[in-house]
Amino acid sequence: MEDYNEKTLSDLDDIIAKLNKFDSVTIEQYLAESKHSKEEWYGLCQILELNEWVKTCGDKDTEVSIIFKSDYFHGLLLGGNFSERQRKQKVKENQTIPIMVNAGNNSNIAIQNTGSVTQTITITPEIENCISNIASELERNDSIQQEDQEEIIELLENIRESLQDHRKPLNSVMKRLQRYGNTIVAIAPYVELLSMLLGVS
Repeated sequence: MEDYNEKTLSDLDDIIAKLNKFDSVTIEQYLAESKHSKEEWYGLCQILELNEWVKTCGDKDTEVSIIFKSDYFHGLLLGGNFSERQRKQKVKENQTIPIMVNAGNNSNIAIQNTGSVTQTITITPEIENCISNIASELERNDSIQQEDQEEIIELLENIRESLQDHRKPLNSVMKRLQRYGNTIVAIAPYVELLSMLLGVS
């Protein structure tokens, strides 16, 4: 992830908050509520599209006239807004600084400080959709208790963080999510599909 200054991060978080509330944001709405130029709007939209937060639409006069939530929006938001995700990414990058070890006869070997070796896994659109669908159900389903919602969100964040590191989520995390999938009908099919896609029985 690229480094962005505080003002840009604040502007990106602002657009994400508006999208979370309204599903779409038009250039007219955004410029009316902020002191930005069209060029700044285009730049911010480009960053969000590049990071898979939004889908953009334009007409012949305007590069980007309206933006919509992408299919990954809710899944991404589980890991925090744009600035929170950038902060977490920086912490992760700092944790994987190579350590130089003197292996005798003056040859240094670089060892990545990444912990134990685990199975690598790639985030597919199907996996993203499952996570997004579970998050969407939590938002719209009033019958799910608050504490259950909070724990499921925490589990999804944990799964997402593992996947971003190309690691398979811990079995204990998946088992806890599956327990909720067995008792909450609204999320059951998505939990079942996610478990299957991740190879967790």
